[in-house]
Amino acid sequence: NEHIDAAPVQLEYSYLTYRDIAKSEGTYDWTALESLLNQAASRKHQMIIRWHDTYVGQKTGVPDFITQSEGYQTVVAKSEGKRTEFPDWSSDQLRKFVLDFFTEFSKKYDNDSRLAFVQVGFGLWAEYHIYDGPMRLGKTFPSKQFQGEFLTHLSQQLHQTPWMISVDAADNS
Repeated sequence: NEHIDAAPVQLEYSYLTYRDIAKSEGTYDWTALESLLNQAASRKHQMIIRWHDTYVGQKTGVPDFITQSEGYQTVVAKSEGKRTEFPDWSSDQLRKFVLDFFTEFSKKYDNDSRLAFVQVGFGLWAEYHIYDGPMRLGKTFPSKQFQGEFLTHLSQQLHQTPWMISVDAADNS
């Protein structure tokens, strides 16, 4: 936004995918996040970051080293009339990666003053639902067991930085 420097705001917002940061197993390149945080800080603002794995009309946000692994099966289906990739939540590797990702993210960014808070979730736009597309627990959306594991894990990792789930969260039973 060309008016951001003069806008009466203190918060800036951005989506990021896991693939923006994780280039190979156990290797994280935080450059994209650093750039966003530094840009906001240069304006004396803080960032709100939303990590997502599914965005209508786009390739999944899951890193290639996972989507190309043996047994992983990305689901491609229409959502809002657009070809959309949904992650394979039956993948042990994906579930482990998400937990590891937030462990590493927390080590680096918990209590970073450039970060106002973190939004997390699964499904479309990380809004914690799939209202248009293949909603299958344990396949295109995490099982309830993993959802509980993830939320517990996040609460144990981020001690200073506030995190939240979208207000659009639905009962995905």
